[in-house]
Amino acid sequence: METEVLILTKKTGVVQKDAQIIAKIVNYARTLLETKNIQIPSIRSSIIIATIAQKTKMTIDPKNKSFLMLCKDVLYKPIFNYNTEETEEALIELMDTLRRWDFEK
Repeated sequence: METEVLILTKKTGVVQKDAQIIAKIVNYARTLLETKNIQIPSIRSSIIIATIAQKTKMTIDPKNKSFLMLCKDVLYKPIFNYNTEETEEALIELMDTLRRWDFEK
């Protein structure tokens, strides 16, 4: 995850704390989806989230509904072709987890 944080800060200009939040979210999505044999998001997903948030001056915080929707939209794209009930459940689980997550830990 450290490498991903470094790449995000260098490629997008987000600060390290924000890069860590994005990397943590995408890594969690990878872990969740991998257990369900669904294509996992790549670092490209992290870069897209960071770039859009940076360019729109969006607060990178899962408590921010706009940021949460951005993550959902970007992370849903790689799994779209697996549009099954299990995929939908995985996306719901991901979003529910993000809403409750304490990113300060």
